[in-house]
Amino acid sequence: AINPNNGHMSSIVDVEPAEVELARRSLDDFRYFEAAITTARLSRYWAAFRNTLEVYLMRKVGCKVDQRLFDAFVFNAVNGSFFRFSDIVLKMSQAKVEAACRMMYYIGQGYA
Repeated sequence: AINPNNGHMSSIVDVEPAEVELARRSLDDFRYFEAAITTARLSRYWAAFRNTLEVYLMRKVGCKVDQRLFDAFVFNAVNGSFFRFSDIVLKMSQAKVEAACRMMYYIGQGYA
């Protein structure tokens, strides 16, 4: 079992089976940019993404959310959830940075 509470987090975010499955399915995509990334770490990133997105969406309960706002929520949630992976990718060429960003936004949009 994956223990998401083994790091320094200000709140507890449980890794749900959907995040583990998404991490398993997207692992090869992420390993193209970081060979050492694990399913456990990627699962924690997806759990952080879900938690961040839920926080954004909670403020809009009962309201209509247009596509642009939803896309902004996904964009912000991705940018605030893939900590070490983002640090590694940002040291790569501009083309790889853009490819990694597109990949994360695409998968995040599908998961959201």
